[in-house]
Amino acid sequence: MNNKLIAALILVSSFLLSSDEEKDQYKPKLPNFKDILEVKHSIPGRIRIQCKVLKDNPHGKQALLNTFSQIPGITEISINPYIGTILIKYEEETIQPMLIIGIILKVLGLEDEANSENKSLVTKESIDILDSLSHTIYEKTNGILDLKSSVMLLLGTYAVYDIKTRPGVRPAGITCLWWLYGLINRPN
Repeated sequence: MNNKLIAALILVSSFLLSSDEEKDQYKPKLPNFKDILEVKHSIPGRIRIQCKVLKDNPHGKQALLNTFSQIPGITEISINPYIGTILIKYEEETIQPMLIIGIILKVLGLEDEANSENKSLVTKESIDILDSLSHTIYEKTNGILDLKSSVMLLLGTYAVYDIKTRPGVRPAGITCLWWLYGLINRPN
């Protein structure tokens, strides 16, 4: 093999295998809130932030411009409402980038979203499916049952059946009763 090709492969593989800490040793650790507010680029005195709430939102843009015009240490702010980005230039001796992020979250009313529990897409969709199933059961039984009460009823019935038909084998029926107890005591 060519020596230059080998050298290039070694260089690329060493970069890929290096840790994120080594790559970002000069980059300050700023918080990112997935799909809410993400720091796309940051160097001392300049920060670029992606905020999807700002897309086609003239009120949010104006609120940020009004707020940051009153804050000492902010030298320039540029907002692109078409792609939802904010570019802020600041005096690093006067204001910290963490404070800038906090101000943006506060002004745009994103604090609750940023502090909310992170859930994966699969978890969100699973919850939606279970909610739909529960609603369907509720509608079909005219409000007598929902998903939780149906599962409790099935577990209780199976536990009683299992204890009566297999008196020598205790864990299965007792386990179902334990699951039933857990479902009853679990908050929604």
